Order: sequence, then structure tokens, then C-alpha cells
Amino acid sequence: MDFSPVFEYNSETISYEENSDFNEEFDEQEGGYVAIGGYQFRPSFILFTVEPVGYHTALVEFRQDAIEKFKEFVYSKFPTPIAFVFERFERGYENQQQRLKLLQDTWESIIYLLYALIVSEYRHFRFSMTETAIKPKQIVSNKIDDRLSIIEQLITLAIDKNHPLPCLNYISNDVVDKLRELNRVRNEFSHSFAKTDLQCRQTISRYQGDVLNILQGISEISSITLARYVSQEESILSFRHEDFKGASLNRTFSAKDIMPDKLDSVSYHLNSRNVLAIHGEDIYCVTPFVHFRLDDIGNPKLCFYKQKRGRDVCLELFYEVLDGSGEVPLGEDQISKADFVNAINEIKNLLPDLSGRGSS
Repeated sequence: MDFSPVFEYNSETISYEENSDFNEEFDEQEGGYVAIGGYQFRPSFILFTVEPVGYHTALVEFRQDAIEKFKEFVYSKFPTPIAFVFERFERGYENQQQRLKLLQDTWESIIYLLYALIVSEYRHFRFSMTETAIKPKQIVSNKIDDRLSIIEQLITLAIDKNHPLPCLNYISNDVVDKLRELNRVRNEFSHSFAKTDLQCRQTISRYQGDVLNILQGISEISSITLARYVSQEESILSFRHEDFKGASLNRTFSAKDIMPDKLDSVSYHLNSRNVLAIHGEDIYCVTPFVHFRLDDIGNPKLCFYKQKRGRDVCLELFYEVLDGSGEVPLGEDQISKADFVNAINEIKNLLPDLSGRGSS
């Protein structure tokens, strides 16, 4: 379904054949085919032919209802980094300027999470990236264009090599192309003067359908649960974790069983310093790209890696915290610099021509 802004009525632009989902539901609601003079007619086609304005009105209501149902699906089933920001865009804004910023935050959250998932899956499965043009310094780059380029290259490589990456169920180059276009729009925003409420409203109207289409395109990401390890259960093949699913920031906890053949690849990451991605029976670490910051009372707030400054003992790591506090540095008490460096080095070891491409 296309979530672009609902079209204005124009009898020449409505295609009966292109709205088969609406036609089928309408026919069912009307009791099936209608017999006229010995012939069988679909109620939807009768309405389309005899009263096109009425057909259009019913079609718009059907589409709007589908959009609202899909939004509720995102709020409840998508990973928290996307669901939380998107719900704020829809329900939690104070003015149109803030709402426009939240729309941008929504598509950037999609980019950050897709990047974290695909790079972390390559790291987890130890799939080589040597047939890409990815440079080591790009792995920790703060440029969104770099992250989109890496996502695109890793998708292409995974398809060419038939790598069984779980993320291929929801990441595609078509989605990347749409995100790249929105990022171009974002760059235009950042170089323009402050917009009035009316200008913001018009910009939102222009691009929110694109964001909804992207969310629909990655809807299988709802099968992902982001989790923070809490404790081991009685069995070594089961652990308790905190869930980060849906728009709510209320803390929820679950238990997860580990398949025996996956224990070796998972056990190293089962500690409270890591954020995990759970996708069916696959469990892998998405830290340091998705991490958390403990608040004053010890509750974890999810955050995305944004950039690093300095190196060695002067290394500073900056993360965007989901609670709206913005980009902040995380100290050693929040994330181990040694763990960060080790994780990045594991990924760099999968890249091509490490000696000749520079380092970060």
C-alpha cells in the first residue's frame, strides 16, 4: 500500500484495478456479487461506475483506516528506537517545528538501526567484507551518507554471496534509496532559514508519506527484539533480559532460550554491558552501535553511536540518547572504551586491504 498523501478526487486518476484490496473488502461487506438481469456484478464496480465520487470517498476512508492501523502496529511492534520517535512525531509534539524535527529523527533512527543490525550481523557470522569498498574509518564515521553506503554495499554482497542474514528480510536497496533521498532533504533543511509553522506543516505533509512507506518496507523489523542481558536462568541455555520493543519506555522483562548449537557464539556477549538483537533463534550483539546510558536511578536509556573524538586514552564516545537529551559523551562507567575498540577491530578485520586504507 502506498502511504503517500491521499489524492484529490479526479475521476481520471482513479484506477479500479489498482485498488483490488479495497474492492474485495467492499464486496464482502456488501454481501458479494449482485445479480442484475441474469448477470453478476461486483458492488465495488457498480459504485465505481455509477457513483465515482462515492467510490473515492469510501476508498479514502479505507486507506486512512489502514494507515492508522499501521501506525498502531509501529507503536507496539517495532524496536523501541524507531517506535518511540515515530509516536512522538504523531502524538508528542508541541509545535510544527518540533514535529518536523521528529519526522527527521524518525528516518535517521531507521538509518542508525539498520546500520547497527547489518554490520553487527556480519560481525556475528564473521562474513568477509573484503569484496566491498568500505574503509575502516567509515565504520565509525559520523556521516549518515557513509552509513547508507555501507548498508547498501553489505546488502549487495550478502545477496551475491547468498549469506543467510536475518536482516535481509527487511533491509533492501530500495529502502536505502528512499532513505538517501530523505537524507538529501535533511541536508537542505540544515542549510535553510528557520521555517514558519505553515512551512513546517507543508514540509511534513510532503514527506510523511515517504516515511510511512519506508516503515512499511521494513515492517519485518518487527520480528526483532532489542534486549539487555539481566541474568542467567537456572539453565545455561536460558537467560533473562530487558526488552526494548514498542514506543513505551516502561521497563519489561522476558526470558529467552538459547539453541544448544548457538551457545558458543552467544555466550561471550551475555553480560549487562551489551545490547543484543534477538531475531527468532539468532542472538547477536549490536553494541557499540546501539547501547544504553544509565540514568540517575539506574534505568537504561537506549542510545545510538554518533561519533568518536580523540584516540587511545583521550578517546571520547558520543551517543544520541533516546529520551530526548540529545548527543552526549558516555564515560567509562557507561561503556568500556576497550570493549568499543575491540568490537570495532573485529569488524575492521573483515574489511579489505586494511594496511592501505587508513585507520580511524
